[in-house]
Amino acid sequence: MSIRTRLFAATYDRFIAKTEAAGLAAHRAALLTGATGRTLEIGGGTGANLTHYGPAVESLSDQPRAVGELRRVLRPGGRLLFVEHLRSGDERTARMQDRLNWLNRLVVCCDCNRPTLDTLRAAGFRLDQVMRTELPGAPPFARPLAVGSAVVVAVAA
Repeated sequence: MSIRTRLFAATYDRFIAKTEAAGLAAHRAALLTGATGRTLEIGGGTGANLTHYGPAVESLSDQPRAVGELRRVLRPGGRLLFVEHLRSGDERTARMQDRLNWLNRLVVCCDCNRPTLDTLRAAGFRLDQVMRTELPGAPPFARPLAVGSAVVVAVAA
């Protein structure tokens, strides 16, 4: 594991504490109270798991592929709950996200400029509930956030 990854895992909880207190924790709680049955959680969360991964594990490099896999393993009618960065609908902010995404990847090991909702639709999910909001306390380019659920669309026979 790289020194950067070890440092990230060791400091992430303190780094994100103000954002959690400013509203991210409430988004998580509101979203996850509806989770039932078998649940598959993906993502680094607070980074607590990072120390257990080898050096080849980082943020998803291919979001469409990962979402496709989620679609594959969920049954028709299965729900995907997400709190995820979102490419801004404001063109100026979207350009800033593109320019500064390298910094976001360096500091918090994730991408802030992905077209997450479009990716979900393209993979065969129907967006069920989506709240477009902001990641509290984050820099402007990393603020656009989507909190919601998507349902696997049954494939017609």
